[in-house]
Amino acid sequence: TNPTYDGTSKTLTVKNTIDPKEISISYEYYPADENGQPIIAEKLTEAPKSAGSYIVRAKFELVGSGTLIQNYNAINPSSKDARITIAKKAPEVSDLKITIPYTDTVNKKVIYDGQEKSVTVEPKDSTIIGLGDTIKVQYYKVEGNKETLVVNEDGTPATSVKDIGTYNVKVAINEGDNYLATPVSLLDLGETNRLVIEKRPLENSDIDLDKVSTIVEYGEDVRKAVENTIKTAIKEGVTANIKSITWNGGTTMPTEASDTPYELEITLEGTGNYSEIATIRANCTIRPRQITADDITITEPTSNLVYSKDKKQPVSTVITTNINGTDYTLQTTDVTITTTY
Repeated sequence: TNPTYDGTSKTLTVKNTIDPKEISISYEYYPADENGQPIIAEKLTEAPKSAGSYIVRAKFELVGSGTLIQNYNAINPSSKDARITIAKKAPEVSDLKITIPYTDTVNKKVIYDGQEKSVTVEPKDSTIIGLGDTIKVQYYKVEGNKETLVVNEDGTPATSVKDIGTYNVKVAINEGDNYLATPVSLLDLGETNRLVIEKRPLENSDIDLDKVSTIVEYGEDVRKAVENTIKTAIKEGVTANIKSITWNGGTTMPTEASDTPYELEITLEGTGNYSEIATIRANCTIRPRQITADDITITEPTSNLVYSKDKKQPVSTVITTNINGTDYTLQTTDVTITTTY
């Protein structure tokens, strides 16, 4: 049976069944050519270790002063060749050095930080000789009992991953001098070498606190305005929902204009790659609304007008304003009306 490469010397031995004291056996090693003949010019200095085909030449010589040497001049044949083939080894996880990109090296955790993460795979140490020189790492996202290859936009396997999740790590290694190429199914590095990216707790620093103040006009949707302000203040790449808002310590949303800003406490809950809750303080100012011409409807009197040569007699004029969906009626004579009679 031909041996498989394991980094140790391989040879054949001839068993001396006649007289070990009178027959000396030595060995020479040569690479074998395609016809199974020794390449004499490339004689090895020791038994072969690397994968390949070799000729082991056993040489016999009479020694000592016993019966054999007294009766025989030499052994014929004086040598015997045998062929030995050291097969290439299939790569194994134990042949590799695997480095997980821990962000928390003490607890050996990878916490989401928005950066791409990749597992480094290389030969274990200097004893691993002849492994293929190209090691490609691929990631398979685990969801339940299924795994899905992570790919780039162009469909090629991704060389790194960023989002939270559990990823099986597999490698493709090309054929080397002493190692076979990995199979089509790749070499799975196993559960102990999975890349697990955990959610990062949401922090106040994920929100731009210089942008959390809201100014609205009386009559606008205060809650919607505040929510839009907070969503804008959440920094790019961070995902979170507004869980609750308290207004001056209570749950009732203010609606009245005030010179003093309302104090808000806003609770945010991380989503996607983020977990847990962060609470921030903000304020909201409701300022008086400026009445515009669109808010005013002037109803002129249509009867009881008394003509005067110099002027029209003072009459009551109704001014109707519409603010926030409510009509407010003011009685006034302090309005200039130009009317043609």
